[in-house]
Amino acid sequence: PRIADADIGEITINFRRNEPPAEWPQQAIHTPVRWLHEIFPIDEILSRELDLDLEKIRFEEVHEGPTYEVLVTDTSGQDILRDTFEPKWVLRPYFDRFQDYEQVRVTTGWLTGWSGDRVLVDERIVTDPESFWDYYQTEVLSALYDHVMGTHKGIPRGGSIDAPFFGEITVDLEMSEPDYRLNLDQEMHTTMDGLHEEIYFGTIEFFDVLGRNSRGQGLTFPGRVIPIMRPKSDGSAGVAHVQVTGFATSRPAVVVQYTETSGQTGEVRLDIPKTTLQRPSARLATVKNGTPGLSHLGLRVRVDTELDVRDSLLTYARPEQVDRTMVSAEQIVATLGEIESLRAEGLYSSTLAYSDLGSLEVWAEWTHEQDPEFRSTGTLAANGVPESRPDWRTLLPEGWSYNGDRLVQWDTPMPPVEGHQVLAMMAESFPEATAYKVGESYLGKDVWALDLMPTVSASHWSHVKASTFKPTVVYSAREHANEVSSTSHVLRHAELLLTDPEQRAKLNRVNVVIHPYLNPDGAQLAYDLYRITPDYIL
Repeated sequence: PRIADADIGEITINFRRNEPPAEWPQQAIHTPVRWLHEIFPIDEILSRELDLDLEKIRFEEVHEGPTYEVLVTDTSGQDILRDTFEPKWVLRPYFDRFQDYEQVRVTTGWLTGWSGDRVLVDERIVTDPESFWDYYQTEVLSALYDHVMGTHKGIPRGGSIDAPFFGEITVDLEMSEPDYRLNLDQEMHTTMDGLHEEIYFGTIEFFDVLGRNSRGQGLTFPGRVIPIMRPKSDGSAGVAHVQVTGFATSRPAVVVQYTETSGQTGEVRLDIPKTTLQRPSARLATVKNGTPGLSHLGLRVRVDTELDVRDSLLTYARPEQVDRTMVSAEQIVATLGEIESLRAEGLYSSTLAYSDLGSLEVWAEWTHEQDPEFRSTGTLAANGVPESRPDWRTLLPEGWSYNGDRLVQWDTPMPPVEGHQVLAMMAESFPEATAYKVGESYLGKDVWALDLMPTVSASHWSHVKASTFKPTVVYSAREHANEVSSTSHVLRHAELLLTDPEQRAKLNRVNVVIHPYLNPDGAQLAYDLYRITPDYIL
């Protein structure tokens, strides 16, 4: 307002380079141009509000003086306005639990009042986001720390060996905070979008530091972090609902509790860690005339020893290490026998049971080269009941048929239900498209993909050869679940390959695999959050 009617020649905004504070000179989490970032996109706002060419507004980095200084000159170069501003900030630990990890500047609220030359009040006012962050650090993250360290006896193993370390942490937060668009591209003035990211990425970083402090290696894939932001503008107090689910044990285990005839009770536990056993390879297949599929399949797996020497190895290494790294042929044979017995009793009937597969044998060999002399063979009778094959047609809307209309929309992010439905529509409408299930997500949701290849007119042909003897391009989207446009683009690309003659000709040179959701659980969460706060990054 002070320069709204002035004949402005140029506006210069000086910002001080952001260096580590004197109280914490080793600071690593900072950017030299932080104070420029804090006011972005002020140049475009001034240009719009003052009807001034953007080229007449410039920024200058300085190394001393006030954090901000604004200089406005008229067309003759005379000063119209010169003013400074110092944002208030406090230095606090990045993580309260790890005080010596890092210290960061946090801008804060402040109230200063004058009467003439006399200062009546000059003190900090802690903002609602700061109050929540203090609570999240001291209460929530501390409780997670205690849970993980207690469950893992103070030494959680690094990486993803024992991941996840908790089930879900859901933060549902209401705050009366600025939250509005600036009418410049997608820019917003919002504190809760930043808090949204801090909850998510800060929690992941917390577990990385936890692991590095306890075992020297960060903990990855700690659990599902779900930040739900509900901005409001009524001035009422903020409300936070935090829910955390955890695990009763550090890793999967078989626990047998027993009571002896004498009345004495006891418990035996055997942990089931992830094994380093290599993937089996197919070595034998038997087919019968008139019977689809394989009547018998033989697999080879490389093991460490012939006999189960676990008890003797326990004198040299911890049980977890032995069970994770050592597998014997005796164990393989016994496991298959137990599965067959359990099936006969109606238990685990679908385990290792597949459609169009009869009996199974596994060669457990303890030499590098295949050698029957160093082999134990386990067998599994065809007494299982395979789960029914998933049918992509169940994804289609009832009564749907293709009428030539565009299938992929651009208006909103596509949740997995919609994206997989589009895959099914393509498979239903075009002979070049084949839809199939490729697996299940962490939460047990089906994951689908689509093969695109020219139709084959021969009565007998190998789908495997047709898909491997020609280059194949795989388009896989949504490893990062909030990158919503990737799903829309790979599906639209598939649609053009099927409907545009010029694009369709490319299938004569390459096969294409469309995989729209690598992380369908995260994609669904991103869509659910989008419906609440459509303009936020997460």
